[in-house]
Amino acid sequence: MTGLLKRYGKLETAFLYLTSFGLFLIMMVIVVDVVMRYAFNSPLSWSFDLISMYLVTLVFFPALADTFSRGGHIKVDMFDAFRRTKVFAFFEIVGYGIAIVFFSLIWWKMAETGWEAFIEKEVVDGAIPWPTWPPQAFGAIGVGLLLISMVVGILLRAQALMEGRVFAAQGEHHHAGEHVE
Repeated sequence: MTGLLKRYGKLETAFLYLTSFGLFLIMMVIVVDVVMRYAFNSPLSWSFDLISMYLVTLVFFPALADTFSRGGHIKVDMFDAFRRTKVFAFFEIVGYGIAIVFFSLIWWKMAETGWEAFIEKEVVDGAIPWPTWPPQAFGAIGVGLLLISMVVGILLRAQALMEGRVFAAQGEHHHAGEHVE
């Protein structure tokens, strides 16, 4: 399983590079737009649509899984005192299971909407007829990777719980291998 996890980690890293490239593109488009607007009085008419429709979704969604794997999403610290217990580990697994149900529905809707937009060749009305399916595809890919990360998180936590130790993701405050009470 560790070989599979390493390959999946590389996939997450590849999507982080894609996210970084998207962020770089946002900065470059804004710089060019500002220069064109104030130096030449000729702003880019398409910059807002490109950034808001494509690049923001490209930056946000593919980074979800890696952020989850590193323990970077918002957590409730008031339960931190219970972190090293079997009860906490159990409820963490249950919470991830519930989250999988909801994120599966989000993934399904994004994939369905994106596929329909692709088949129907839907575009946005405006100066440039931007296709509407790429943002849905970025979202579906990102949420799909998050779902895989959640399943992996459940499996690793369940394995640690059965072995009597606490699972520690990157960025967590407890140490791997600690005994579970």
